[in-house]
Amino acid sequence: MGAKHKLLTLAQKLAMLPEAGLPQKFMTVAGHPKWHAPKFSKRRLADLKKEALAAGHQWPMAEYEKPERPAGKSFHETRIFFSKGHKDERLRPQREANIAKNMAEMPAKIAAWREAKKASKSKETSELQKILSSDKAEY
Repeated sequence: MGAKHKLLTLAQKLAMLPEAGLPQKFMTVAGHPKWHAPKFSKRRLADLKKEALAAGHQWPMAEYEKPERPAGKSFHETRIFFSKGHKDERLRPQREANIAKNMAEMPAKIAAWREAKKASKSKETSELQKILSSDKAEY
C-alpha cells in the first residue's frame, strides 16, 4: 500500500484528500457498519502537508486540523470545558504568593536568628568562664 502512494504525484495525492486522509465508514453485506483506516497515515499526511506548502499549494485538510494551543498555556487552560487539571497547576499562584511573602520577611528572620545564635554563644562562654574562674575547680 505504501509503494502505490509513492508512485503518485503531489497533485494526485492532494486530489485524493480529504477523503484519503480520514477514516471511512462502510456498511457490510450484513448491514453492520465497519470502519476502514485512512489511505494516508498521520505521519504521511504531515509529510504531504510540508511538501504541499513548500510547493505553494493550498492544504485541503486545514478544516480538519485541531487549532494550535497558544504558547505558554497548559493543556487544562486551553480546554473549552472546565477540567480539574493537576493540583500543582491549580495551587501554583497561591504557592508563588506565599513564597514571595516569605522572601520579603526573610531579612528580618535572618537577623533574628543571628541575634539568637550570638546570644546563645555568649551565654555558653559566660557559663564556661564561671566554671573556670571559680576557686572550687581546683584539683
